[in-house]
Amino acid sequence: MKSIIFALTLAMVLILPMGAVAAVKYKYRVLHKFTGPPDGAGPNGSLIVDKAGNLYGTTVNGGLGEVGDGTVFKLTPNPDGTWTETVLYVFNGSYGNGPGSGLIFDNAGNLYGTTGFGGAYNSGVVFKLTPKPDGTWTENALYNFPPPGPEGALPGNMVFDAAGNLYGTT
Repeated sequence: MKSIIFALTLAMVLILPMGAVAAVKYKYRVLHKFTGPPDGAGPNGSLIVDKAGNLYGTTVNGGLGEVGDGTVFKLTPNPDGTWTETVLYVFNGSYGNGPGSGLIFDNAGNLYGTTGFGGAYNSGVVFKLTPKPDGTWTENALYNFPPPGPEGALPGNMVFDAAGNLYGTT
């Protein structure tokens, strides 16, 4: 099975008299094909976009090793219509494994997400990625989920409120 990022772009919108929309057609285009380690495999979770039009997401596999523990990636649009992938972070299990949720930005440009596995108890983490001036990113595990129990397991997508609190589901 191939792992890809795709785009559906408006190809045609047919508008009838009186403003009624009769048909909307989309054109399918592949933006990136994942190759597995070290590039990433199994993109899972929603993509987010920054002000420059770059796309960010996660893969549950890929990175280091034969299968890998997952990656956080960025896709940058090029003037010729192609896209360039950059792996921002590679998970190693100790700080999370299998990031399957979408990411979110804070106002400072940090990325937040969750992993379903890995961390201190192998039950997943809430992580923060902070960009450094040299283009690399530093990961910080904000919370390690304990073994499945009253605090849940397999954390999913999160959101911020106006005060900067994070909310999510397990």
